[in-house]
Amino acid sequence: MLEFLKGKIVDVNPIYVTLDNNGIGYKINVANPYSFSVSDELCIYVHMHVKDNDIQLYGFNSLDEKKLFLDLLTVSGVGPKNALAIIAGCSLEELKNAIDVGNINYLVKFPGIGKKTAQQIVLDLKGHLNVNDHEEENATNRNLHDALLALKSLGYKSNEVKKVEKELIGEKTLATNEYLKLALKKLNK
Repeated sequence: MLEFLKGKIVDVNPIYVTLDNNGIGYKINVANPYSFSVSDELCIYVHMHVKDNDIQLYGFNSLDEKKLFLDLLTVSGVGPKNALAIIAGCSLEELKNAIDVGNINYLVKFPGIGKKTAQQIVLDLKGHLNVNDHEEENATNRNLHDALLALKSLGYKSNEVKKVEKELIGEKTLATNEYLKLALKKLNK
């Protein structure tokens, strides 16, 4: 399974972008394709959705956005296109707050979301979303997440990575390479 792709945007279309990663062009459905520019170098968090004979990649700017998308997919009646349309139509905080307070009228404004589906979203997700996320926490989590992925790619076992993750969560905000150096020191003790 893919977690993220790093590369250069080579094409922007109404519903997707094409990301060049080492000479391979990935078609990634994104919430707001025109927020990307051709030749942007970036990291897109992805979800690979497989249904019957169809495989689609859905891309996100942050892990928080991806998590909310995956949470929406757990709701009966919400597919990946609906979930992406919801994410495209508002800020994550507005959406989380609407779900948390049970604002059905807010949710029915999104394409493909009727009253019953909106009620189901509230029923399934109310109280399960962290409404008070902060950008600094997201940056920390992203940097820490990237460092942990690097450890796995270096061959460290999942249990070793989880153990060091618990120790690193309490650290102040660090860059990815600083998290990685600290993790390697802790693992080599």
